[in-house]
Amino acid sequence: MYKHTIFLFLTFILGFEYQLLAQTTTFDFFLQTNATEGVGIAYENDNGYYYLLAGREDTISPKLYSDIMLLKLSQTGDTMVRLERSPDTSVGLRHLIKTDSIFLGIGFYDFNDTSSGGLYNITFNDNLNILTKRTVKFPDGYNTYLSAATHILTDKESNYIFVVSLTEPYNNQGFDAGDICFYKYNEIGDTINTHILKMDKGQLVEDVCFNSDSTEIWLFGSGFREGVHQWVKFDLDFNLLSIEEFYQNADYPFSILQESTNSWVGCGSFSVFDRVQDDDLWVFRMDSLGNILNDIVLGAQDTIDYAAYWKSFDFSKEGEIFISGTHNVVIAAFPKTSSWVMLTKLDSTFKHKFTRYYNPDGMYYSNIGLNVCNDGGVILSSQRYDYDNDDVPDNWDAWVLKVDGNGYMTGQDDKPNVQTKNALLYPNPGGDRLWVSCGWPSAVLILYNMNGQAVLKKKLIALTTTVNTSSLPKGNYTWTIKVKENKIIEKGKWIKNN
Repeated sequence: MYKHTIFLFLTFILGFEYQLLAQTTTFDFFLQTNATEGVGIAYENDNGYYYLLAGREDTISPKLYSDIMLLKLSQTGDTMVRLERSPDTSVGLRHLIKTDSIFLGIGFYDFNDTSSGGLYNITFNDNLNILTKRTVKFPDGYNTYLSAATHILTDKESNYIFVVSLTEPYNNQGFDAGDICFYKYNEIGDTINTHILKMDKGQLVEDVCFNSDSTEIWLFGSGFREGVHQWVKFDLDFNLLSIEEFYQNADYPFSILQESTNSWVGCGSFSVFDRVQDDDLWVFRMDSLGNILNDIVLGAQDTIDYAAYWKSFDFSKEGEIFISGTHNVVIAAFPKTSSWVMLTKLDSTFKHKFTRYYNPDGMYYSNIGLNVCNDGGVILSSQRYDYDNDDVPDNWDAWVLKVDGNGYMTGQDDKPNVQTKNALLYPNPGGDRLWVSCGWPSAVLILYNMNGQAVLKKKLIALTTTVNTSSLPKGNYTWTIKVKENKIIEKGKWIKNN
């Protein structure tokens, strides 16, 4: 993921606001202070606790700094927090790995008063006691990173392989300049080996995986030759083997995982090049030759829907696939509009089961990623931009939400505070056409005038359906979406103003 995005969600925290909303299976909480907070992907340990890397970036103090936060959450959301501050240094941890007895966190650091930086890792135990801290300066001639792979690989000797794109100051490669660097760690975070691939053009890494027998490293990225995206193969000594074109519509954010001996599942944004404001999510299954075995495009027309910026999908024990992302992405640092965290469930044949939308307060949300839990639930990590907070402008908060396997908050009072939508209707206000995002089978949209008369019915036959409303006069309407047995799964109001 690219550096300017990382700083939005891997930047860090001093305190948090916690709110228990459900039974032992679901909860949500915010990390928020007078600064920018963020949180990474949750790891579920065999002791039943969730562990997360989080933190806080102070943009108000005279000197910018970032603090590391280690979080330990119970099944009900009870939280233990440890703060680790490095004076005059910004640290962002990306990856959390559990070895036999300790946790290993891997990320980046840079000194505020210089242009130097490098890799940073810490080890800690189940009680968040920090055991070691290590830094590895970037190779000579490189001062920062541009992108990093979504996943860290574990080889047959239990070593970890981290792949990044590093940049040189004042180079002639252009703005997107970058050289691929392989780092190999052992289980306690010692650096065993590094290797730089230097090419004429700048390269970006999006994600990596092994081939079927773990004798090759497959890298998915761009800039290795002419074309939009490439599939690049290396041996275990990081020697370049081949460069192949990958599907041109596959775009950042992108992640891939090996599913079985002969299949890999990936998820990325699906760019529609002739429609700038219409990115979707593409989920695919491919074989070792790159042949697409199954795929599905998720998203809404005329709206940017992104896959999660980090880990965008995970598998359940039953082989189902959960995918997360953001609906109504705005390409801006501080968007002043609403967006939604999305969660989609597919069965093992890529049949769509549901898509849910989450937004507790109408602010702008950006999904970081998800993890499927041992109890079948899903824990989502996201960020919120509170554009109404005049006291702390340009401030992002972190939000962690755990839902059950059907995408719902469950509680004793059955009245959770997190707003969950089974469908979205937009634009609102609108004009002569609108779109409905709904994944329920046999769903029907019904529009009513203010007298309660049904003036339009439309069967929703796709994940996103276009509805022609040109015959309707301007005014206020209500709407419902019904499924089998006349059950209402969503309702709301709509205004036609042109």
